[in-house]
Amino acid sequence: MPGVAFLGTFIWVSSGEAAVVLHVAQRGWPPLPTALLATVGQLTAWLVLFGAGQRIRAVWPWFDRRCERARARWGDRFARHAWVAIAVSGALGLPPTSVAAVLAPGLGIRARVLLPVLFVSRFARFLVVALLATGFDHFHARRPPL
Repeated sequence: MPGVAFLGTFIWVSSGEAAVVLHVAQRGWPPLPTALLATVGQLTAWLVLFGAGQRIRAVWPWFDRRCERARARWGDRFARHAWVAIAVSGALGLPPTSVAAVLAPGLGIRARVLLPVLFVSRFARFLVVALLATGFDHFHARRPPL
């Protein structure tokens, strides 16, 4: 579970949200620890991106282009309203959390601000997804067969 969330930060085809739904709805994992595991996986990826983001941008031109588009669009607001911008990034993914983690050092945002806010907002996102998956699972279980 944390590995899928970790990879999902770098490779958007690997979805932490889909992994949460799968583990909660199909495997019966409880929502709270499942959301926590997914968040820890992404936190690990954010630490890598925060520390090595500029080198990663040099190696992955497609990621560099994505970071530049986000910096041009969100950079000034991101720097001025760091707490709000980071919370929105974690909860809604705008800008994507991977991009936020890479751009933060260049915008003067420290890890001690970025990581806790991303952690709390992304944990809330994963928890909502997990609780919704639990609801869908209960709905599906009560539905009579056709």
